[in-house]
Amino acid sequence: MKISAELGRAVLPAAALALLLVPQQAAADEPLCAGGRAGERSCEAHTQSRRPPPDRCIYGGDHKPHTRNLLGSKALFATSLATTGAAEDGAHGHHAEGPVTGFGVSVFYERELVPKWVELELNVGLIDGAAGLQVPIDLLLKKPFHLGRRLTPYVGLGPSIELFPRGDRPPLPGVTGGVGVYLWLSRDFGLDLELDYTAHFLSPGIEHVSTLGLGPVLHF
Repeated sequence: MKISAELGRAVLPAAALALLLVPQQAAADEPLCAGGRAGERSCEAHTQSRRPPPDRCIYGGDHKPHTRNLLGSKALFATSLATTGAAEDGAHGHHAEGPVTGFGVSVFYERELVPKWVELELNVGLIDGAAGLQVPIDLLLKKPFHLGRRLTPYVGLGPSIELFPRGDRPPLPGVTGGVGVYLWLSRDFGLDLELDYTAHFLSPGIEHVSTLGLGPVLHF
């Protein structure tokens, strides 16, 4: 009896201490979700803090810092809108009296120079137009706008030159500006829609050309 009494006196304080520590541990792990708006805010903040960070490397601009290269191709619809400063442009296959259209394809490579700010694109096209086979080449500095995971609008500006592989026509230098948007369908694949304006410098005069392009683009 004496041993039992002494054992009881030793166990009871230990059990009481354990009962006191268990609620404190649970309270440290669980948010206080009661008590009105303050409790709700505390609970929500606690829940959000325990969630894993969102995957920001999925589409478009969010993935761009990790994949600095783009490769794409577009189907082209080019229209020579008009010429200014020259009465006749027959030597170049375009006439001032009305628009002349042509169809073709292009391939482009884009490299990110400053993450999320500046990109450089080399674009080479092949168009069957009124002047025969035409090879427009553009080198554009582009500014992307990373609005979300799916959409990346951009603007671009830079020098251009148009070559004529068939015949004795001289190359046409010019300036190209464009606006477009990347629509990302997956982590690495999307579509590129772009509208360009090019001013070709004739001798004398300026030829005004618009080009609409649509095609696939790939991150790598």
